[in-house]
Amino acid sequence: MPINKVGIVGAGTIGHQIAYCVAKKGLEIMFVEKNAEKQLEATEAINILIENDLEKYGLTNSEKKAITGKIAGTTYLDDLRSFKPELVIESTTEEIEKKQNIIKEIDRTLPKEVIIASNTSSLRPTTISKNAEYKERIIGIHFIYPVMNTKVAEVSNAFHTDKTIMNRIGQFIAKLGKDTIVAPDYPGFILTRALIPFLNEVFFLVMENQASRRTIDKCIKLGLNIPYGPLTYADYLGLDEILLWTENLFHKLCDTRFQPCPILRQLVHKGALGRKTRQGFFNYNEKGEQVIG
Repeated sequence: MPINKVGIVGAGTIGHQIAYCVAKKGLEIMFVEKNAEKQLEATEAINILIENDLEKYGLTNSEKKAITGKIAGTTYLDDLRSFKPELVIESTTEEIEKKQNIIKEIDRTLPKEVIIASNTSSLRPTTISKNAEYKERIIGIHFIYPVMNTKVAEVSNAFHTDKTIMNRIGQFIAKLGKDTIVAPDYPGFILTRALIPFLNEVFFLVMENQASRRTIDKCIKLGLNIPYGPLTYADYLGLDEILLWTENLFHKLCDTRFQPCPILRQLVHKGALGRKTRQGFFNYNEKGEQVIG
C-alpha cells in the first residue's frame, strides 16, 4: 500500500521541515502541535520555507498554493483518525520518556495498519516502542537537518518491527528524493555517533579560547568544504537538542567521548539555545540571520 497521507506529531525544528518536504512531493500532511501558539509557529516556519523556495527556485504562486493546500495543522491527536494517514511520524524532543508516552498515545489512537515512525537521532527504536501495544508497526527514522537539502535518511528497525515496514518506508523516503541508510538499532545510529564527538571537540576549542568562534567556524567550513561551520550548524540544530543527544549517548554508551563540553551546558542553562532563541554561539536577528560584530 503506497503512502499518500502522513501525520506528523511535533512540528518544531525538524518536524516542520519534514512536513514541507512531504507536501512538496504532493502528499497530504497533517501536523499535530501541543497548543495553538506552537501550531501557528509551525505554520509560519513552513511558510518561510515556501517563500525561500519562491525566491531561490522561482516557484509559481499556483505551486505555492498546491503545497499549502496539502498541509493542515491541529492541536488534537484524535484529528488524525479522520485524516486517515498511512504513516505517522513522531518528531518531538529527544527525551525518552516523552517519546515513549507519545508513541503509546499514537498507538492507542490509530488503527494498527498505520505505520508509526519515531524521528530520532540518539535513541534506540526498540526502547522508544517499549510502551506500545502494536510494536511491530514501529520503526526509527533519522531525518537529517536541513531536511530539504540532505540526500539521505537513516532508518532502523526496532526488535519487533515487521519486515515489510522497512520496504514501505524505503519507498516513501525515495519519493522524497533521498537514499535510505539502514542503521543499527543502537543509540546514535551512524551519523550522530560520528557527529557528536566532532561537535564536542569544537566546543572545547571555544571554551579553551584556542581561536575566535568565527575563526573556528571559517576554518572548518572552508577546510572541509561544507555548507556551515560547526558552531553555526549547532546553533541551527538547537543547543538544547545537542545536549540531549550528547547526554543520551554518554549515559547509554558510557564513553567519555560523549561527555558534554561544559560550555554547551552553560549556554543551555542560561537559555541561549541557538537561532531559535536568537542567541547561542552566535547572535541572530528576528529573521534568523547571524548578527556580525
